[in-house]
Amino acid sequence: MPKSITWFIFTRGVVPPYRLEIALRGVRVFGTKYNGTRVDRVLHTSHGLNLTWAWDEAQLFAVGKNVIRKCSTRAGQERHFRSIQNSIDRANRAAERARHLDLRGLSQPELIKFQHWLFQETGPAHGFLDIDIDAVDAVLENFMYEKIRRNIPICLSEKQYIALFKKLSVPIHQTYVAEEELAIERAIRKGLPAADVFRLYERYWWTGLGWEQVNYVNENIYLKKLLQYLRNRPAQKKLDRMAILPSLAAKNRTKILQRYHCRPAVKYWLRVLDRYAYYHDRRKEMQCRTMYAFHLWLREAARRLRVPVNDLEWYYSHEIIRLLRGRKFDRADLARRKKTLLALVDRSSFTLLSGQRALAKRNQLLGTIRHNDTAIKGVGVTKGIVRARARVCNGVAEARQKVKAGDVLVCGMTLPEYVPVMKRAAAIVTDEGGITCHAAIVAREMHKPCVVGTRIATKVFRDGDWVEVNAGAGTVRKVD
Repeated sequence: MPKSITWFIFTRGVVPPYRLEIALRGVRVFGTKYNGTRVDRVLHTSHGLNLTWAWDEAQLFAVGKNVIRKCSTRAGQERHFRSIQNSIDRANRAAERARHLDLRGLSQPELIKFQHWLFQETGPAHGFLDIDIDAVDAVLENFMYEKIRRNIPICLSEKQYIALFKKLSVPIHQTYVAEEELAIERAIRKGLPAADVFRLYERYWWTGLGWEQVNYVNENIYLKKLLQYLRNRPAQKKLDRMAILPSLAAKNRTKILQRYHCRPAVKYWLRVLDRYAYYHDRRKEMQCRTMYAFHLWLREAARRLRVPVNDLEWYYSHEIIRLLRGRKFDRADLARRKKTLLALVDRSSFTLLSGQRALAKRNQLLGTIRHNDTAIKGVGVTKGIVRARARVCNGVAEARQKVKAGDVLVCGMTLPEYVPVMKRAAAIVTDEGGITCHAAIVAREMHKPCVVGTRIATKVFRDGDWVEVNAGAGTVRKVD
C-alpha cells in the first residue's frame, strides 16, 4: 500500500464492522472489475461513537472521470445505467431470497455456504455503486457546472451562473420518501385494507433501515409505522405539493433551457444527472435490503453461538464462520473492538487492528483536524435564510435525541432514517454530498434551507452555536 494516501472522508455514528463488510469486501473484490478503473482501497475506523469511512481520493476521482467518459455518448450512457440497474436487481433478488428463507432449517455447512452465495450475488452491486455514486457527487457536478457555463450563449455573472445551475439541476423524479408517503395516503383514503397494508409492507419495509440502524422487520412492525403516520398525518396541502413537485421541476427546467437558449449538451448532461439522482435512491434501497439480508444471517449465527447479535456484529463474516466451526469467542477482544477498530484494505492486504493499536494507526492516517473558522461554504440546494441553534449530530441516534423543532441539523450526511429528524429541523447542513444526495433531494421536497458538501461543518460548529444558514448563497456562519 502506498506510504502517503489522501483520504476522501465520510463520517457516521456507530456502525459495527459487520454491517460495513459488504461494502468493504464488495469494493475490494469487485470494485476494479465493475468500475473499469482500479478501485480497491478502503479505510474504515470506529472510535467510541464515531465512524470514519474513507476512499482513496485518487481512486474516487478516477472513477468519477471514468463515469463522465462512459456517459459521453448515448450508447455509453445506456450501457452504463443498464449495468447499474442489473447489479441492483441481482442484489435485491438475493436479498429477497434471504428474507424469505428459513435459515434455522439449514445445516451448519449449508448456513456457511449460503453466506458465501449471498456475498457473490450482492457484492458486485456494492463494489460498483458504493463508490460510483460517491464519485459522481465529487466529480460530475463540477463537470456539469462547467458544461452549463460553456453552453449558454449569454454572458452572465458568476453568481448568476451558480443560481442557474442550481435551478437546472433540481431532480425531476419522485423520491422514495415522497413515494411512500403518497402511497400510504392513498391506502388511508381506502380505509387501510389488509391487502394494501401488505403491498405497502412488501414495497417499503426497508425504509426505516440504514447503516446505523438494522433491526428485525415484519408486517406487524410496519403496521405500527402506518398507525404512527396516521397520528402525525401531514396536511393535505403539503401532500398535494409533494405530488406535483417533479412535474413542476421539469416544467421550470424547460422554461429555463428555452429562456437562456441552452445548447443540446446542457440538456444531455442534465439527463445524466437526473438518472444519478434516481439511482441515489435505488442505491439506498439496495444497501438497506442487502444489509438486512446479512443481518438475518447474523441473527441465526448468533442464535447458534449463543452470543448477542449486538456483540457478534463487531466481527467479520470469516471470523464468525470460524466461531461456527468451533473457535472460542474472545470477550476481551470484543471490548477492544468496541473502543477502537480499524480496517484498511486493498487488493493485496487486509489490516485489522483493535484497541490501542487501532487508535494509534487511526491517528497516524487521519490526524487530528481542528478548524477555527466562523463561516463556511458549501452547495446551497434550496432557498431561504434561517437563524437558529445548531445541533451537531454524530449519527441518527444522536440526531433523534438532540434536534428539536426549529433547530439546525448539522451532520456528516443524512440517510433514510434521518427523515423524521429532518422534518423537525428548520434547516439542514451536511459535510458530505452534492446536489443529487439524499439531504438535497429530501430538503427540496420539504422546502427547507439546506447546504450540503461543506466538508467541515461538524468540525467548525459546536452544539448550541447560533448559526445563519443562507441556502441561496450556500453559506453557514456563526452569529451572536
